[in-house]
Amino acid sequence: MRIIEQSELTAGQKARIVELWNAEYPLTLAHRKDSEFDEYLNGLSRKRHFLLFGESDELIGWAITFDRDGGRWFAIIIDGRTKGKGYGTRLIDKLKETESRLFGWVIDHSNSLKLNGDRYISPLGFYKKIGFSVCPGERIENHKMSGVKIEWNALI
Repeated sequence: MRIIEQSELTAGQKARIVELWNAEYPLTLAHRKDSEFDEYLNGLSRKRHFLLFGESDELIGWAITFDRDGGRWFAIIIDGRTKGKGYGTRLIDKLKETESRLFGWVIDHSNSLKLNGDRYISPLGFYKKIGFSVCPGERIENHKMSGVKIEWNALI
């Protein structure tokens, strides 16, 4: 397992991340075309990509940090076939090495479906276990997702 940090993605990396995104996130967040993922990335400033490669050197996870609303935010995806092996924790630990405070939006229910028809399971418990806390009263509610804002702060 290795993690590479870089400022830009290759076309092949983007294609694999879109594949992971569409497989792991709820249907409402799916990027049906690579161009939709490009639009998402183009809307972010000061991006840092973190690519997680497994034993066979396959890209099995991706995280990104970026600036939004005066803070440093993140998003992460791990290949569902590798969940429970500590890869998500390792990738988040890498983000924590580069940042002192991080924010994210997390779906806090398991009512959504993924593209393959499986139920999306909220990762909120995972984030709490690794040191994130829910920001009281801060929610996102729109046609794409319903969730809570989380924060990790190295100083707390």
